[in-house]
Amino acid sequence: MEIKDFENLIINELTKVIENIIAKNPTLPIQVKKGERQGDAISKFLEQKFVEETQNHTHFQNSKTSPIGKTKNPYDCETFFQLKIIVN
Repeated sequence: MEIKDFENLIINELTKVIENIIAKNPTLPIQVKKGERQGDAISKFLEQKFVEETQNHTHFQNSKTSPIGKTKNPYDCETFFQLKIIVN
């Protein structure tokens, strides 16, 4: 597989997951309390949905959200992309 094909596969699979999340949640069921950052609630919701959507995914493995309680994280979600190639 050429690197460009691999990149396209990752993008296509990620797009499918995100579009599925949006289709299932056209309106975000979150409430932001006074003083809370709106973006934080949205981000946490989407992180959790990504993890749920990729629990039994063909390529995305071991997805997890960022650590709870910390405000500065190196990632919002972490996942591993697995590609199984069968060589004859």
